[in-house]
Amino acid sequence: MSFLTISTDFHIFTWLGAFLLFFIVLRGKQKRTLTYRLLHLFYALIIISGTCLVVTAMNYGHPLLYAIKFFLGALLLVAFEWIIALKEQQRSTRVCAIIAVLLFIIIASLGLYLPMGYTL
Repeated sequence: MSFLTISTDFHIFTWLGAFLLFFIVLRGKQKRTLTYRLLHLFYALIIISGTCLVVTAMNYGHPLLYAIKFFLGALLLVAFEWIIALKEQQRSTRVCAIIAVLLFIIIASLGLYLPMGYTL
């Protein structure tokens, strides 16, 4: 399981897969069972790889920022599910989408700022 802690590549791959599946589920008229289950599988992979990275990242310093980033990432997954549920109920998803975008910006900024992340 060292591929979970060596780099952030696997974790970023799982996030990209989740984004893709999230938008596929959103575009569908009905909740596609297979796609929705794959999205939940990617959620689980995100949580597992994120947990491994947070444990490893405690050696890099800034443990509180890594913990906050982990918590915000979990909130982003909740926002995804909330958006899907609201869309199925044919209710407005505007507020939740704004929250999700803000969470993503904060998480990406922390990921680029912290020493274990990528540098541009």
